[in-house]
Amino acid sequence: MLRSVGIKNPVHISAVNGALAIFNFFPGIMGGLCVDKLGRRPLLLISTTGMLITFTVIIILAAEFTRTQAPPLGIAFVVMLFLYYGMHDIGWVPLAELYPAEVLPFSIRSKGVSFGIMVMTASTALGAFLNPIGLNSLQWRFYFVFIAIQSMYLFLIWWFFIETKGRTIEQVSVLFDEHGGDAPPRLDRESEEKNTYLS
Repeated sequence: MLRSVGIKNPVHISAVNGALAIFNFFPGIMGGLCVDKLGRRPLLLISTTGMLITFTVIIILAAEFTRTQAPPLGIAFVVMLFLYYGMHDIGWVPLAELYPAEVLPFSIRSKGVSFGIMVMTASTALGAFLNPIGLNSLQWRFYFVFIAIQSMYLFLIWWFFIETKGRTIEQVSVLFDEHGGDAPPRLDRESEEKNTYLS
């Protein structure tokens, strides 16, 4: 990615990657602290919208750098890369495993979370091999693949994700199943207020 804006020195690439790894820690912590205040769905929408906007700017900068070779565009590209990862970290880092665990019924929760982790790991490994090939072939135009994926994520979050903030896991399972799934009988807000300790 950095090679597309003229950063070819392995030492410089390692320095930027190392700084990104350290930087990722802080937005991830900030997002984790905001999960219960903002809610899951709004945080994912903010994060994914921010990723889409920053990546659009990244494409514009990469295209302009290819045309002009101006060093300030390369610097702006690296800054936008940090902003992109910051937007990713505030939503996707704390919620990638939390949200599936909250919305999946108890009977398949461990299998579903394990499958999600397997898909994320496989996608990361596949991307490590395919992204360099795509960047060599299409250069900055390859980034449109990421724009398409982020747009799809934004649509899926907007259309399908429900808010689980302030609900117990049993109440969330009722939202997905009209028969209540694994929820205990007579579980509603009134009974929960009367009986704060659910065994």
